[in-house]
Amino acid sequence: MHGTTKKVTFNGVHTGNGKNYKGTEVAGLQITGAVKRSEFGMGEVSPGLADEVKLQADLEIAKN
Repeated sequence: MHGTTKKVTFNGVHTGNGKNYKGTEVAGLQITGAVKRSEFGMGEVSPGLADEVKLQADLEIAKN
């Protein structure tokens, strides 16, 4: 991010298995984590803009 490469760790939760609209078997996952803008050279914290940015993604992984 912003020209800086660094490892970031996220927490993952398996939210269930099922079939999608095409009938393909899928697994649901939710990942959460946070990064600090300052660790990626994003400048000083501005009023109303936190240094820590929380991230969340819901994923559907298809079985091949």
